[in-house]
Amino acid sequence: MGFKFTASFAGLLALIDFAAAQSGAWGQCGGTGWTGATTCISGWVCTYSNPYYSQCLQAGVPNNMVYHV
Repeated sequence: MGFKFTASFAGLLALIDFAAAQSGAWGQCGGTGWTGATTCISGWVCTYSNPYYSQCLQAGVPNNMVYHV
């Protein structure tokens, strides 16, 4: 019983680490000197803007159709 709990807890920690390593909606995900997350949450893609900045944008939406509110 103790082993099963430990294994489940370790799996949960790994999942949390993975989720924390992803940028959220509209977040930065790359660029020269960027040391943060380089992947985006589900449904969002890391989109290159210029050598210094990449941003998580909604998948399937053309870049010229994305509006910030």
